[in-house]
Amino acid sequence: MLEFYSFADYTLLSWLLFLYRSAFFPFLYIYCLSSDVLTSLGNASTLYESWKRILQTVTSAENEELQKTKEELSQILTNIEQDLEDLDDAVKAVTENPQKFNLTTRESNARKQFILMQEQDQQLDSVMHTVLNIREIATTMNGELQDQTMLLDDLDEHVDRTSGNLQKAMRRMNRFIKQNEGIINT
Repeated sequence: MLEFYSFADYTLLSWLLFLYRSAFFPFLYIYCLSSDVLTSLGNASTLYESWKRILQTVTSAENEELQKTKEELSQILTNIEQDLEDLDDAVKAVTENPQKFNLTTRESNARKQFILMQEQDQQLDSVMHTVLNIREIATTMNGELQDQTMLLDDLDEHVDRTSGNLQKAMRRMNRFIKQNEGIINT
């Protein structure tokens, strides 16, 4: 069956073919993949927060909603991993053959430096996130230690009081024994 396309369809198709065959394609592809990865990371972050919330409210790891959320999160992370591999391949293609994409050595080096700086920013963000987690753990531990200290102080006070009561009881017992020595011996 013969299908008819409008002039706009042919124009769009021609434009896409031009981009695909041109030096701009890898950059367009990289831009689109980067955008997809960022969108997917946002979705994964939201889904992870949902997973944590669900985890706190359920009594079993076999909970259906928890399992479904875990599977969705796993699928998103798998897709992100694949997109990152594709992105890495596209960047390698451009950096290994810059002449094919009309790049000078200077432009290629500038792009490499830009990517390196982005990687460093991501690593610093990761370090910052780790430091914040450690801070949160330390704050929780500090609160727990303060609670334990109060409990130990309370216990120490009870032990002192009980020890004092025991000493009084022992003195009374000794007095009682001395008073009744004559009765017991006869």
